[in-house]
Amino acid sequence: MFSGQVVDRDNRPDFIFNPSNDAWFGSWGPPQHLAQARLRAIEEGLPVIRSTPTGISAVIDADGAIRASVPMGQAGRIDSRLPQAKAPTLFARHGNLLPLGLALILLLSSIAIRVRAR
Repeated sequence: MFSGQVVDRDNRPDFIFNPSNDAWFGSWGPPQHLAQARLRAIEEGLPVIRSTPTGISAVIDADGAIRASVPMGQAGRIDSRLPQAKAPTLFARHGNLLPLGLALILLLSSIAIRVRAR
């Protein structure tokens, strides 16, 4: 679930498999975990297969769209084709260096503005 630590950059997979036991998170956990899985799909440009015994199971495409799902608390199965992976995204190639670099630029810009204002 952690951004930048999902995929081996040197050995890029065709999809991300996200097994989870959401039962003990109550009613708020499964939707939050599904949203995190959708974000990982978008970041990496890879489809996600999410499998849970009591949460929300889903097939998510590389754009973060849910292609098929089994709702929370319902038994069922998903028969779906695996969506195509995209080419590696900027995030997939550089990881957390991009947001850290942006944060550094914003920090330096705010310092420069403050110094200039004096």
